[in-house]
Amino acid sequence: MNNITNLLLKNKNELFENKKKIISLEKKENKKNIYIQTINFISKKNNYQSKSLKNKNITIKLQETIKKIDPWYKKICKLKTLTGNAKKLAMHTSYKNTLTCWYIYLNDKKKHLIQNNAWIILKKELHKITKKKIQLITEKKINILTPYEWFHKIYEERIFKEYSLLQKDPNIKVLKKFFNIDFAKHNINLI
Repeated sequence: MNNITNLLLKNKNELFENKKKIISLEKKENKKNIYIQTINFISKKNNYQSKSLKNKNITIKLQETIKKIDPWYKKICKLKTLTGNAKKLAMHTSYKNTLTCWYIYLNDKKKHLIQNNAWIILKKELHKITKKKIQLITEKKINILTPYEWFHKIYEERIFKEYSLLQKDPNIKVLKKFFNIDFAKHNINLI
């Protein structure tokens, strides 16, 4: 009876140790997958708009970051029924809130986004969240960043950060040495 108990305890301990090893391996695999997803996120050129992003967590983090920075993007997110063209127009505009009016600024180069009643739809949706007059102003130079420009700016910062990390990584240095490879700075693709 004592031998059987010892054998059972020994097997139980071995199973417990194996389970710990499996959990440890799973954690390492998850970390590796997250790193690969991050590299994939930043490896695609101009992949900074939320509809193009593959990883939902990255998309949500990016959107939350922009909501904190840009009050206009926060208001756009409240407009749940925007169509594709109206949403695209909204993403390329910025706004200024005064006591009597909302001034929506659009860069001269983006006038083509007004087509297909996009402005009418956007204006109608904006009237659901404000009673103020809404006026579209097209200008050549706008000092306020649009949500689209925020996405681009944050994307570029992340690319630069990842590029810097990759340059410092000893494993990457070995790869560069033996295979004569390098990374493109704008998208971190192998060259």
